Amino acid sequence: MDASPDCSLVIPIHEPRFPLLPGLLSSIDEQSTDAGVEVIVVNDGGDSTKLDSLVDVADYDTEINIERLGTNEGASSARNKGLELASGEIVLFVDSDCKLTENFIQSHYELNTQSDAPGVVGGSQFVNQDTTTAEVLEEVGYWSLPFRLPETRIPASWGPTLNLSIKADRLEQTRFDATFPSRGGGEDVDFCWQITNKEGEQSFLKSDTPTVKHPSWGIKSGLTRFFRWGRAEAMLMEKYPEQRQFTGVPIPLLLGGSIILGLGMLLAGGSLPIVLTVLFAICCLQVAEFAGKMNQDLTAPALRDPRFSNYEIPTQLYPILYGFEITWQFGVLYHQITTGQIRNCVYRINYFPEVES
Repeated sequence: MDASPDCSLVIPIHEPRFPLLPGLLSSIDEQSTDAGVEVIVVNDGGDSTKLDSLVDVADYDTEINIERLGTNEGASSARNKGLELASGEIVLFVDSDCKLTENFIQSHYELNTQSDAPGVVGGSQFVNQDTTTAEVLEEVGYWSLPFRLPETRIPASWGPTLNLSIKADRLEQTRFDATFPSRGGGEDVDFCWQITNKEGEQSFLKSDTPTVKHPSWGIKSGLTRFFRWGRAEAMLMEKYPEQRQFTGVPIPLLLGGSIILGLGMLLAGGSLPIVLTVLFAICCLQVAEFAGKMNQDLTAPALRDPRFSNYEIPTQLYPILYGFEITWQFGVLYHQITTGQIRNCVYRINYFPEVES
């Protein structure tokens, strides 16, 4: 390509996902668009021979460049490398396990050229919807919001990098913070807030037209992600204290405190039945309070997302909801304890500002 492209697609990939790349590249090659397009695939320290055996760039009409990081540095560093190499007026971020739907590139291109917004946040369609985690993401308003921002009335101050485009001239020196979890979590929020928090800047434009198909996660993968996202939230609270909101003492600390209290009562001569009764009562109160907070938290977007206007969480999902939420809280506490920032344990990040319906 002689002239600079209109759009640069940046795709970070690590070795376990190599087999997914041909499907994504094929969906890119099948796009119909007026825009000049370059694709930048950044191999995050994986075996180049393995990737070459799966992907021959000559098989595609779209210009595809594959770069390799010398070591496995994580998704943020891979995207930063892509930003260094991107020459398009619009930079699109797509995850390697996604596939683009029809008119994806054209939609991002038109929406960016017709708007003064810094970029565009698109939506996603989850496939493999036969997993419990997929059902949770589908049914629970709060956790589905990052993937369904175009369907809400919430200003898009950020969007996940599975479907996000940004005008190159609004990036300036903005880069992904590689100190966030290497396999992803929080770095996309931070990256976007670096842009939208600038004085005079506006939110991203939202559109449900550019859509990607994204595979769902199993329970094990879901728990891993929630722990990682919890760690990332603790980091975001340090970087953006103005986005914190008070939520009370988290369940892991309350349970830990109850155990210490019980041991103290036993050492002080308390009888075991009385101690167990007190601990059981405390745990019941904690669970009840936790359930109330979770229900309020998870149903809060109901008025802002038309899909949840008459919204009730399916009863059978509550056990996995509690599991995911507590795993998230353990992730928050793990980072706070290991970094000595425990003072933030009573806060959560307000990812989505309140909007009057």
